[in-house]
Amino acid sequence: MKRAVYIKACIILSVALVFAGAIIIHKKVQAILPFGGMIMIVKACECPVPGFLLTVSGPVGGLYLFPLSGAILFANYNIITPGAWVLGLHTGTPVGCGNFEKGFCAAQVPAQGIITMVGTS
Repeated sequence: MKRAVYIKACIILSVALVFAGAIIIHKKVQAILPFGGMIMIVKACECPVPGFLLTVSGPVGGLYLFPLSGAILFANYNIITPGAWVLGLHTGTPVGCGNFEKGFCAAQVPAQGIITMVGTS
């Protein structure tokens, strides 16, 4: 009788560990999404992530945050030049772009994601 209880407990524990592992792995995986178009507007951001907010026109446009560190930038390095064409990848995780006012991050504009890799013309 004790052996059957022990086997059931081991099976339940094994299933629980598999589900816990799957949840942890799922939360660590980030989406990498493409974007591209002409840079229309560039705005400097101080917080929560320092960098530049790019307003990109179509074909796959939107607002994207280019961080000051951590992104791969390919030639021609025109990332803060309105009128340049960009093509790249972003995280798909929404983030704000704001500036410090009176000690806190104010007037945040929402971006669609943080740029991880980008090239310009």
